[in-house]
Amino acid sequence: MNLPDNIIKQFCICEPINKVRCDGISVIITIHGSGRIEQLKRCLYWISNQSLTPVEIIVVEHSINPVVTTNMLLEYPGARYILLKNDTLFCKAACYNLGVSEAKYDRICGIDCDLIMPTDFLLNGYNELLTHDACFLAGDIYFLTNQMKNMYDFHFSGKTWLKNRAPWQFHGGTFFINKGKYFAIGGHDENFKGYGSEDSEFYERVSKILKVKKSDHIVLHQEHGREPHVLDNIEKNKTYLYGLKDIQTKHVCHNYILIIDI
Repeated sequence: MNLPDNIIKQFCICEPINKVRCDGISVIITIHGSGRIEQLKRCLYWISNQSLTPVEIIVVEHSINPVVTTNMLLEYPGARYILLKNDTLFCKAACYNLGVSEAKYDRICGIDCDLIMPTDFLLNGYNELLTHDACFLAGDIYFLTNQMKNMYDFHFSGKTWLKNRAPWQFHGGTFFINKGKYFAIGGHDENFKGYGSEDSEFYERVSKILKVKKSDHIVLHQEHGREPHVLDNIEKNKTYLYGLKDIQTKHVCHNYILIIDI
């Protein structure tokens, strides 16, 4: 199934792109496990061909046996790789906290490695941060199948977030925030392990404290599998999320002992 033409146009990369110069933005991309390595490659391709410049790309991998190689990042000048080396369950929150702490720019974008962004995605988010503390995706997510044979093989599954999920559900995967504000509200909560709920908690807390904008960005989601042990913690994460009593007084817990920057 093909994507609608108006969606395809947003992802068309034409060379040369007329870059819009700014004070800079740091993009944090998190990854865990070999099952998303091809998705990461496509994500890097689109995030490195944005209409905004300069852009710092930081890939943070949580693993005891890393799958990201430095050769993957050689074609992206200035891209950095950080290994959060630990054999516990994947903690995306810890990856974001580490990545933001290492970012050199004040404006931050966090994205999941399985997403593909329109070419004006960073420009739109950067502009929102000129008048807001944070910005969250509020448009739709179009789901692709796992049949992608090349960078532009957008094989649409027919599923979108707004069509297939309840209106009240928050969909994570992207956020924009000013670095100082990120740490002022405590960053991401590292009590979430495995898959899910950390982005919902972060959105709820940020929305209560900061000046937040919901944008109408549209992104593409690349289909992938998930490791079974990661799925085990979904219900635990939900229980923790709904059991929080005072969301503004929570704190992150940095339990990771070995960090390697390559």
